[in-house]
Amino acid sequence: KYMSYRRLPRWLSAKIIAFYDYQWYLLRGVDEQRFLSELPQTLQVRVSQVMRRDVVRSVPILRKVNHAMLNAITECVETYVYSPGDEIVNNGELLRGVVMVSRVEVDVLNKRGDTVESKLKRCDHYGEDCLFDEVKSKNVLKAKTYTEILVLSALAFQNVLKAQCSPR
Repeated sequence: KYMSYRRLPRWLSAKIIAFYDYQWYLLRGVDEQRFLSELPQTLQVRVSQVMRRDVVRSVPILRKVNHAMLNAITECVETYVYSPGDEIVNNGELLRGVVMVSRVEVDVLNKRGDTVESKLKRCDHYGEDCLFDEVKSKNVLKAKTYTEILVLSALAFQNVLKAQCSPR
């Protein structure tokens, strides 16, 4: 009803319905955000850390960080969900953080975006160098299906480094 009321185009309405179908398939009707918001803050943080830990540790530079730093990093990670065909990163775009695949698969396309060069699956990452330097993407990253991506921004990473490595 909302989509009709707002007179959304059919193609957009179809994408929205497909997204909700996917969410239903994945979570069986559980509202994940509501579920997490009802937990005490300490449990919310712990669940978030557990859900993100393996994906964050997949980035080579983060594999051997200590427990405290890993927890601090997982709290800074942002989660995004992309629809099939959505561009996650464009060629030439300044990377603002390392992109980590949490769920499903991403196509890595050439500069023109017309040929798949490789695929990223769960725990694969793209753009690790941007944590230390300004880096522009040399590829297009495109969601193959509904894809959950975690992003650790360079700024958040640098802030964690300063906080964890400064003398106390």
